[in-house]
Amino acid sequence: MLFGGSFDPFHNGHMHMLKTVLDSLKINTVIVMPNFMSPHKQTSLFSAVKRLDMIHKVIKEDLQNHYKQVTFQCSNFEIKQKEVCYTVDTVVALKKENPEHHIFLLVGSDNFFSFHKWKDYKKIIDLVSLCVVKRSLEPSSSYQQYLKEYMPQLSKQPLFIFGKKPINISSTVIRKKMSQKSSLKHLVPRCILNDINPVKQNKKITIIGVTGKVGVGKTFLVDKLTLDNKLYDVIDLDKVGHYVLTKASVINSLTKAFGNKILDKNNKIDRKKLGEIVFSNKDDLITLNQVSHPLIKTHVEKRIKTSQKSSVLIVGSLIEDIGLSKNCHYIIAILANHSRRTSLLGRKKKIELYQKSDTYYKARATHNITNTFSKDMVEKFSILVQNLISKFKDL
Repeated sequence: MLFGGSFDPFHNGHMHMLKTVLDSLKINTVIVMPNFMSPHKQTSLFSAVKRLDMIHKVIKEDLQNHYKQVTFQCSNFEIKQKEVCYTVDTVVALKKENPEHHIFLLVGSDNFFSFHKWKDYKKIIDLVSLCVVKRSLEPSSSYQQYLKEYMPQLSKQPLFIFGKKPINISSTVIRKKMSQKSSLKHLVPRCILNDINPVKQNKKITIIGVTGKVGVGKTFLVDKLTLDNKLYDVIDLDKVGHYVLTKASVINSLTKAFGNKILDKNNKIDRKKLGEIVFSNKDDLITLNQVSHPLIKTHVEKRIKTSQKSSVLIVGSLIEDIGLSKNCHYIIAILANHSRRTSLLGRKKKIELYQKSDTYYKARATHNITNTFSKDMVEKFSILVQNLISKFKDL
């Protein structure tokens, strides 16, 4: 049986296809053949050598142990051509080399329904028996209609269709997960998990957002948690916001919007003067946010990317507004009694007018905790954070 493809990388969808057929048909030899470059893909995530190595490892450490009566081969035939290879040419060469063998060609249903676009597809059908494994829940009528339209001559060779429970795993899904620094566990064979992306798989950074209204004690709880614990990288959005206000481009934009009255004697932004303006007029606050939020987001994402710690805590009321919630694996909303909270606001009381409700924060959080301002709150918060970190590492 010939199983070709880019295998960029080899994943559990491929493994499912192989095992589905091997559990149903008596196959003596399986040839897994990565191509030099798919006719339908112009770039590769992994080199040819890397893809060959991964397939060899999957055969040795998984497939050969489960199917001892089957001979598995990883062929570099197409890679050696160093040019785009078409299935018909590979099948002809294979048939010429083994004229007495009957060849099965394994394809997924996604490729099957575009099979008529393959080079000399009718010739392929004359030379092989197609084994089609479902990648999605297509009705039987779809196959019948396709066969009637494009493969009426199939009577010469049998067609096998497998798969009652399709597994929808693709290289596209793998690439997306890798770009998001997400775990590939359960998506690729365990034996090559670290080979695919050792740095990102071994170093799993947990990103937790800590949010809530002003005065609920977010910063206090995080500061106490991290006081003697160097495992966390804390990103305080208030501090990042203050840093952004020192950038020349921001000073220039805000001066144009609000005038020189927001500047101090050193021509730097006076945060107190700026606050008096923006927290007295909603439109002015929107202007400030439009200028500062994109830069805050970029700064935070850079910090996350370069962090050397195992966990990152993003602290701030505006995690959602700035667009950072998508960067967080978990978000903890800190809640607090209204009267107790407002008694701690001091000169920040003006901000209260523009605060979102507790309902807003709860709806956007994965976990909520009410700060009672008691001595055991730091311990409760610490336990929650540690549980979330452990949960993420187990994924």
